Amino acid sequence: MICPLYLQAKQSPNDLYLILNARTISFSHFHQQVQACTDYLRTIPTTAPLAISSDDIFALLSWIFAAARTGHRIAIPSTKDPSDQRDRILQTLNMYTESLLWTLPPLKQPISEMAIPRIKDPHAPWIMLFTSGSSGTPKVVVHSFASLWSSANFSQQNIPFSKGDRWLQSLFLWHIGGLMIPIRALFGGASVVQKDRLLTLPDQIEGDLVSHLSLVATQLQDLLRIVESEKRSFSSIKAILVGGGAIPNPLVERAITQHLPIHTTYGMTELGSQLTTTPPNASLQVLQSAGYPLGDWQIRIGDQQEIQVKGSPLFLGYWNGLTIEDPRDHDGYFGTSDRGIIQNKALYPIGRVDQMFISGGENIHPEEIEQHFQQLDLFAIVVPIPDERYGKRPLAFVLVDTISKSLHRQITDLLAQSLPKFKHPDHILPWPTGVSTYKPSRKQLTDIAEVWIKKQRSL
Repeated sequence: MICPLYLQAKQSPNDLYLILNARTISFSHFHQQVQACTDYLRTIPTTAPLAISSDDIFALLSWIFAAARTGHRIAIPSTKDPSDQRDRILQTLNMYTESLLWTLPPLKQPISEMAIPRIKDPHAPWIMLFTSGSSGTPKVVVHSFASLWSSANFSQQNIPFSKGDRWLQSLFLWHIGGLMIPIRALFGGASVVQKDRLLTLPDQIEGDLVSHLSLVATQLQDLLRIVESEKRSFSSIKAILVGGGAIPNPLVERAITQHLPIHTTYGMTELGSQLTTTPPNASLQVLQSAGYPLGDWQIRIGDQQEIQVKGSPLFLGYWNGLTIEDPRDHDGYFGTSDRGIIQNKALYPIGRVDQMFISGGENIHPEEIEQHFQQLDLFAIVVPIPDERYGKRPLAFVLVDTISKSLHRQITDLLAQSLPKFKHPDHILPWPTGVSTYKPSRKQLTDIAEVWIKKQRSL
């Protein structure tokens, strides 16, 4: 397979690929840098995965695409984790870092003088991403170039992203949602715009003429507040991909009212980002789902309503430090551990298989309770806390600074109308400081809740 970057650089050498805060990188310039990195990687054995932890988009992408040409495997750990913790994990997983990978080698000869570069083996292991999942247990998801290229292709068929378009890099490259943005840009010959931390999202959309966005529900909520309060419209926006969890129906309705071109979606790291996505100009009813399967994805609903899938963007398996473990069943399906139903060919995720806990003999699904908070336009995560009488009871964290008496009354009144008493959270707390709102860790929130309840009971 001829390297797609080479083809883009030959066809549109001066078109911008990366729009960084202080500089721009054309396809031709990026290709030269990747070739320099390729030559260096060829001096390094390919036996163990290389781990590169960096927030430098240009450098990290250069090494990533160079690795596709040499056959190296690149692991991308989170830059948010403490370095000592990260180093222990990498050592346990038999990954190593190369000090010279923290800098970029000098550019090579112009593209016209280069031999045609190829992807060494599109179906071989290429990218390793770390995902904690709902339990907090680290897993290493392994993708090939072919799987992620297939994902980009399917996305392009549903949400066109091509020459002249600009997708805001608002997510880190160590998230699958972040990594797929530059891969989609390469597929369509479009541009990636680095998030400027000094600018608000609306200001950067207007200043950089952003056409495409990837947001989670809380980010969409923040954007809508500004659109509604300041009466702003963004004529450059063509598509807003909204994922990372359930999207409250009131939020969808507000986005439609403000004429924001949103696409609701369902995906995960193992699926190369999108499994299902709504099409352009979808109705409110369709946008209240996670959309339709893209490309060659096949979905079946298994035991406990588990979403099971197979398709060309599916990952290769989990790296255990020695080999890749393939989790597919004998039919080639991967069990996502997410629950869902299919209605009118659209997917409706309804929570995790492994989130359920038992309280006094009754099954409690946290996501069911969380959906009722959405009716008040509130984002909440419900976790179990230990209870001497019932075994476990629900506690809710709500994305607000404080729980006022009036808000607490609103919540309890709503729950009283729609849920049986045993499903009502025993405690409703404001969002803890330091906990991410992008795919928040339920394990972290559970630990915080258990510490809080112990303190309360000791008073």
